[in-house]
Amino acid sequence: MPALAGCGSDDALSPEAVAEAADKTASKGSVRVAIKQTITLQGGSPIQTSGEGVVDPKSRRGRLKSDLSGIPGRPNDIGSGSQEIIFDGFTMYMRSPLFAGALPAGKTWLKIDVNKAGKAAGIDLGALAQQGQDPTEALRYLKAASGDVERVGEEDVRGTKTTHYKATIDFKRYPDLVPAKDRAAVSRSIEQIIKLSGAEKAPMDVWIGEDGVVRRLRQRINTVIATGMRSTADQQIELYDFGVSVAVQPPPAGDTQDATDLATEGMRRLTE
Repeated sequence: MPALAGCGSDDALSPEAVAEAADKTASKGSVRVAIKQTITLQGGSPIQTSGEGVVDPKSRRGRLKSDLSGIPGRPNDIGSGSQEIIFDGFTMYMRSPLFAGALPAGKTWLKIDVNKAGKAAGIDLGALAQQGQDPTEALRYLKAASGDVERVGEEDVRGTKTTHYKATIDFKRYPDLVPAKDRAAVSRSIEQIIKLSGAEKAPMDVWIGEDGVVRRLRQRINTVIATGMRSTADQQIELYDFGVSVAVQPPPAGDTQDATDLATEGMRRLTE
């Protein structure tokens, strides 16, 4: 792997080499993503979802379409288990047949200001430079890898030869990686993320191509979804077709129902 040569032994990488790969991947701009996720609610059965879409991290715009048919108890009619998400800056729009009974007549999209909702839980997405739904955000946390990054082996990802590594993300390192003007706000947000997840560190697997570009990420995310109830999400993200055109337009205002206040209240309750 020429781009990472000299950054570690044959069996490990330095955290700096992983951060370099994250930066190089982010610099490539727009990208197609494919996501597989297994969510396990405390005391419940695993819920499997999958999705794909396009993301432009620079303009903070993207579109994702998910298959939610794996949710227990949902009907299996065609389309009933689908969900479409558009994000434009810190505004997220969601559309799904599953919402039909909860929306006013003529409304087909839910609209949420994710930055406002996040602040209700003490998380400033603006300071973190995150939108809340962009899968490529995981690259930023790679920059907070700590200790040796263990080499697992060679693997193919969508026809690209990669090396698979296991890393540990130290959330407390993250504030030191942002501009000084954002450091205080990011520190407060990271402390809240640690509080909600119950951990200062988290495992992350990364697959890096011979060109030093990240092709796949796998992360395990713990969080509180209600008072006293936790969930665990095992999420795999594949990145491919860099430079793809991302033509995304928010839905017409007349088609949207603003659910920011509802989301804000839900986030606020997480901290009670």
